[in-house]
Amino acid sequence: IILNPNAEKEYTIKQDDTLIIIRNPNVLIELKLDYSNVVNNTIINPKPYHFIKQNHNFVIIGYGKNIDRLLEEFNKIIDPQSNVVLLFDDKYKSKINLKKIQDNKDVAYTLSHHFYHEFNEFKELIESLDKGNDIDAMILLPNEFLSKKEKDNESIFTLQNLKHLEKENKRDYNITVDLVEMSNQNIIEHMNIADVIVSDKFSSELIFQYATHRDIKVVYDELFSTKGDEIFSIPITHYISSFKEPTNFYTLSKSALEKEHIAIGYKHNNAVVILTDNKETLIDFNENDHLIVIAKGH
Repeated sequence: IILNPNAEKEYTIKQDDTLIIIRNPNVLIELKLDYSNVVNNTIINPKPYHFIKQNHNFVIIGYGKNIDRLLEEFNKIIDPQSNVVLLFDDKYKSKINLKKIQDNKDVAYTLSHHFYHEFNEFKELIESLDKGNDIDAMILLPNEFLSKKEKDNESIFTLQNLKHLEKENKRDYNITVDLVEMSNQNIIEHMNIADVIVSDKFSSELIFQYATHRDIKVVYDELFSTKGDEIFSIPITHYISSFKEPTNFYTLSKSALEKEHIAIGYKHNNAVVILTDNKETLIDFNENDHLIVIAKGH
């Protein structure tokens, strides 16, 4: 994966390659390239790409503190015919606010829940949901009723059970685990987990993106590491030499590309705008404004 490629460098693009983009509502996705209008390696009048929501079957295990926000994130990219199943340990039944989940008006897909009492019941639920290899991915959340240590201990125990079921049923459940303590990451490294997320550092939106788009992990690893590309808010004076006339976002993007920066938004009169849909709108920027860009870290 190449993040923030040189805009003037020529790359050999193959038909099986993908383009990583940022789109509203702030979801990084993979976009297949359209070669139907390529002539002599020059793209002329490329067709617009229509984002098609995918039909998925997800299983979420555990009652995390941001579970309602996580459920809302599913609306952005999964088809209304998708299924999301919540599995909760029966011992937390009196503490779980099911009404809060069921009354979520932002949920357009089929949402259901089950309680399990012990491993055999848990196993039966997983296997019944996975008839015909129906489960696309699992997200394992820490139960919010526990201490930090207890949360990760329980998650690791549940994970061990899931890995046992994977081996027994010859399946890969595509598991994303949300841990609380960074130190516990080493404990499960050998378990062949799709992704491990430390919830103190990541929001529910990123947990969702990790679970649905595995290759995005490389992008976030790049952006959140101490090296490589980072997100910066840079004074707009680095991109505009005069403020006598209004400027649009297209002009700012071109100026940013010349500096090998990717413009993703701006701060104007203390209001932050990310991924504006009106890139041709003229704006009276001033010397106190900033451009938000992806650029090489130093």
